[in-house]
Amino acid sequence: MPTYPRRTPQYSMHYNNVDNIERYPQDCHRTCGFVIYRCAYKSDDDLDQFMERLIYRIRHILEIDNSLDMMDSLSITIIENHSILDGASSSVVREHFKEWAATAPQQEQGTGPALSQRSRLCKWTPKR
Repeated sequence: MPTYPRRTPQYSMHYNNVDNIERYPQDCHRTCGFVIYRCAYKSDDDLDQFMERLIYRIRHILEIDNSLDMMDSLSITIIENHSILDGASSSVVREHFKEWAATAPQQEQGTGPALSQRSRLCKWTPKR
């Protein structure tokens, strides 16, 4: 017998991201979201536009999944340090991320080491 998501029962469980997040609470404690490293400081307007688009897309996807309530637990952390991160390599970002991730779960969630993807995965995209 198939399992249907709580938020969109007309679809398979595979297609509702929020129901899948809620099924695995160890991955998302009290906050879910992204950690973004700012490694280019040429334009604050570009960053503002990026953030507007990112939040718009997140809101749109949550709306489709009947899950706008998840916006309350969305946390987008932007790590900025012009002197260290401007033009930083992937190894610099990765090392800083490891340091951040060692203490962030306790500070954000009030728990020990997190299983959350937010503090376990660091993906670096080179500047284009």
